[in-house]
Amino acid sequence: MGKPKGPPPVAQCKLCPTVGPLTWSHIVSRWTYRRIVQTADPGQPVPAQVRDGVAMLSSDQLADFLLGPACEDLIRPWETYVSTISRDEAGFPALTTALAHLIPGGVGTVTRGADISTLDVDAIAKFGVSVLWRAAACPRLFPKLRLGPCYDAFAQYLRGLAPFPSQACLLLHLIDRDDVPQLSQLIAPPSVSKHRDHHCYAFLIFGMSFEFHVGGRDLSAYEFACLPRTGRALVVDGHRQLRGIAQQAFGAEAKGALAERR
Repeated sequence: MGKPKGPPPVAQCKLCPTVGPLTWSHIVSRWTYRRIVQTADPGQPVPAQVRDGVAMLSSDQLADFLLGPACEDLIRPWETYVSTISRDEAGFPALTTALAHLIPGGVGTVTRGADISTLDVDAIAKFGVSVLWRAAACPRLFPKLRLGPCYDAFAQYLRGLAPFPSQACLLLHLIDRDDVPQLSQLIAPPSVSKHRDHHCYAFLIFGMSFEFHVGGRDLSAYEFACLPRTGRALVVDGHRQLRGIAQQAFGAEAKGALAERR
């Protein structure tokens, strides 16, 4: 959906108590769409989007009137920082840092823990939370995505009024593989699934997979690599993350130009 014409609505910001004209807020940062368009093949100038079981080619950006200017300005530096460390055609700075600081012993044969505390972990974590929270704040676009008590807890965290919620863990997976060049062009918007006794929310942006485990009785299994509390990330081969995206894409109903291509 493109930005509606006319003056913006005047309402309370979704993130803070301020009332005023709202900005056209992107769920997934505006720069991600710009990068995709700049690097896309000439025959496919717009990205393929998969959401709520529907796949389609669209240049529409997931956005709505959500935030006031001050809260947009709060989030913008986190978005800018992640744009400089995510994977692009020139490299993958976040992965380079992780590979230089692997934790001895690791956490498995496929997944390796890494200390990325030399990066701006606070900016990375708040970027991830901001994307998930904005999706939850926009039921028009994400009607199935709810955060329960963590909705307000994440808002307080983003505003710097509270620490990262104790009832949540954020895992950052950095995908380490060179045989999928599309990683530098691939984003997947926030989705939710049931995982044991809690909910798992995830989105992927240029080789960085953000995975949130929220609620449940015991999240201790994820605490080893909870990014905002430990400064650690997980280096993975991306098989699980890419398989999930592929399953969504091929299991979705194709519409529009994408249906004509299938």
